[in-house]
Amino acid sequence: MITKICTNINLCWPPESDLTPFKLIVLDCLTFICLISTLLLLFPLWYSVYKDWDDPLIMSKSLSVSCGVALASAKIVICRIHRHRLQLLLREMMNFLRKPNEQERNLMQHYVDKHATLHILMSFCCHMAAILVIIGPFILSIPLPTDAKYFFSLDSKVARLIVFVHQSLVGFQVSSGMALDCLPASLLWFSVVRFKLLANDFRNIRSKIDFERCIHNHQHLLSYGHEVSLAFRFLIFTTVGTLTIAVVFAGIHVFSSEPMVSKAQYIAIAWSGGALLFLTAWPAEVLIESCNEIGDSILYSSWIGSSPKLLKFGVNIIQISQKPIIIHVPGFLPILSLRYYSEFLSKVFSYFATVRMLVK
Repeated sequence: MITKICTNINLCWPPESDLTPFKLIVLDCLTFICLISTLLLLFPLWYSVYKDWDDPLIMSKSLSVSCGVALASAKIVICRIHRHRLQLLLREMMNFLRKPNEQERNLMQHYVDKHATLHILMSFCCHMAAILVIIGPFILSIPLPTDAKYFFSLDSKVARLIVFVHQSLVGFQVSSGMALDCLPASLLWFSVVRFKLLANDFRNIRSKIDFERCIHNHQHLLSYGHEVSLAFRFLIFTTVGTLTIAVVFAGIHVFSSEPMVSKAQYIAIAWSGGALLFLTAWPAEVLIESCNEIGDSILYSSWIGSSPKLLKFGVNIIQISQKPIIIHVPGFLPILSLRYYSEFLSKVFSYFATVRMLVK
C-alpha cells in the first residue's frame, strides 16, 4: 500500500481490472500527460548538456539529473506496456493474502517484518533526494533546481515560477519512479515465500495425491516467476543503466569544492542508486536459492514407492530446479544477484577513488 501511494503520481501502478472502458481511456490520457511532463524537462536537460559541454560541473549535473528523469519516463512506458501482466501478478498475490493458512500467514509475516522497513526507508529516501534538489534555489545561489536550458526567455518572474513548479513536479515524478522498484522487490519476495512453502510441502509428502498437488503447484509457481521476470527485467535494466550513469557523474560533484548542500544532493543520488539495485538484487538472489531448494526437498521426501510416472516427474523437477528463475537481459544485464551487486559497488567505489585523486 505504501509503495502504491508513493508511485501514484506517475500512474504506474496497474489499475483494477474492473474499470470501465471510459475510465481506462481517461487513465491512459493521464498517463500520457505524466510522460509528456517528464519529457518537457528531459529535452531541456539534454540541451543543457550540449550547450555547457565546456563546463564539466554544469554538464555533469545536467546529465546526472537527466538520467533520473529518463528513468521516470522509461518506467511510465514499461508499466503501461505490462499493465495487464502486472494486474494478473498483483491479483494472484492479493488472492493468496486474503485466505492464508497459519503456516502461510506466519512465513509471510516473517518476510514482511524483515523487509517492510527497508522498503519504507527506501521510498522515504527517494523523496528526500527529490526534496534536496527542489529546495536548492532557496539555499544556494541558483535560480532553478536544475540547469536545464529552454528555448524561451526566463527573465519574467511568472515564467520562472511556472518552470520552477514544473521542475519540482518532475522531481517528485523521478522519486516516484525510483520508489517503484519496491513493486518488483515485493513480488520477488512473494515468489520466494511461495517456493519455500512448496519446498516444505515436498518434504512432507505422504501420498500420491500430495505428490501430484505439489507437482502442479511447482509448474504454476514457475509460470508465475517467469511472468515476474518478464514484467520487470527491462524495468530493472533501465534502473541499473540510468543510475549507473547518474552515480558516475554525481561523483564529480561529491569530491568538488562545491557547497556542502550541493554535495548532499549528489550524495543522496549516489546512495539512492546503490540502494535501488540492492532492493531487487537481494530477493532475486534468495529466489534463485529457493528454486534450488525444491530439488533438495524432493530428495528428502517420501517419493520411494511412487508410480514410475510420478518418479519421472520428480526427476524432471529436480532437473528444472537447477535452472532457477532469474532476472537478466541477455547481452545487457547479467543475472541479477548479490554477486552482481557486489561487483557493481566495487566498480563504483573504484571510480570514486579515482575521481577523488584527480580532483585533489
